[in-house]
Amino acid sequence: RDDPGDDGAVATTSGNAAPTGKVSARGNGLVVDVGCGSSSMGYEMRNDFHFGHLVLTDIDEGVLRTMRERFGTETNDDDDAEASEASEAASGDGYKKRTVRCVTCDARDMSAVGTASCAVVVDKGTLDALSGDDHKTAMLRECARICDFDNGGIIVSGSFAA
Repeated sequence: RDDPGDDGAVATTSGNAAPTGKVSARGNGLVVDVGCGSSSMGYEMRNDFHFGHLVLTDIDEGVLRTMRERFGTETNDDDDAEASEASEAASGDGYKKRTVRCVTCDARDMSAVGTASCAVVVDKGTLDALSGDDHKTAMLRECARICDFDNGGIIVSGSFAA
């Protein structure tokens, strides 16, 4: 669905965060979809707003296997780092190829994602799925750890709790 926002921006997948998302994920910015499940939201955001790179995280390896098949993503680890560097050099434009990567991890411990490495951290319902304040706080701390606030990074969290 394409609805113009208050400022005329198209709010396809992220509602009022659309203008902020465009600014925050400029260039080769990294977007992380925390607890993506089988949702295509992160992938759609990557395409709609031309994000550089997307990491889909989930605790369920089976779901991520499906996502890899669906979106043609890279492997679960960094074994392809040399291949990515080679493709960057071969492109000759100085920019890394836009990528989608799946990482099996718990939202409360995303150690596979670097500190302050993300332009946008997206959560659509993962926080709702956790029980207890300690687990929710741990997830929010991880989201804050990986978000690059110093360079305009944002966390977008959608809650559907009744």
